[in-house]
Amino acid sequence: MLPSYVITERYKSLELDLGDFPLCITLGEKGPAIKRGECESKYLAVEPYRGVFPGSSPLKPAEAASAKFLDFYAVSGFGIAKYRLVERGKRMSLRRSHEVELFNGFVKAGEYKELEKAFENWVRAYAASCIFGCAASLGAAADIEAVAGLARGARRMGDIFYKSGLAIYIEPHSRSSVVVEAVAAVSAVDEFRALLMAVLEASNGLHWAYMGRLLRSKPSAYIDLFLPRLSAAGLPKHN
Repeated sequence: MLPSYVITERYKSLELDLGDFPLCITLGEKGPAIKRGECESKYLAVEPYRGVFPGSSPLKPAEAASAKFLDFYAVSGFGIAKYRLVERGKRMSLRRSHEVELFNGFVKAGEYKELEKAFENWVRAYAASCIFGCAASLGAAADIEAVAGLARGARRMGDIFYKSGLAIYIEPHSRSSVVVEAVAAVSAVDEFRALLMAVLEASNGLHWAYMGRLLRSKPSAYIDLFLPRLSAAGLPKHN
């Protein structure tokens, strides 16, 4: 897995080595700004399963189909966004993506605290967009005891814990790895958001993190069934 590059309010610039001329990307009030020329490069490199480390060296973009490109993330205020800078024939374009893969293989080492806010921003933005309900899947680097208390006050049915507006699936995959999946009604969006933050806090990092319902995941499909049946008392209704 390749490293991800991030600019934040503290680490706000990265320089690209395009061969015949340098390019500087700086985080401003309205997002990333691009200018030709050198700059004092200061960014974060998120290395999967290693940690988060400051970087200052100019970055070389990848090349494909006569174009050069670099993917990076910008984190500021309450936002997090992924961008792709493309250079083709010395013409530049900046494309924004809504995909967030930054926390796949995320390890709490180095300057990881700088990105805990980014995770919170991501969860908050996703939760604010939920219409019929929210869903998330996290693979946490933690043992079962570290996350078992997160379902406090919920009833249990097998690996599913449920209460009013919220259903949680918790399964250990190894002695130090736990899968936590959750779905929530819109009325429980604050509790959903707090749960995901608590999983990150209780773990040493994340193997993966996805927002939204995963069709390929049996637990996600199963706990989805609890949403329309959750009553105010937290008990499944029967048709």
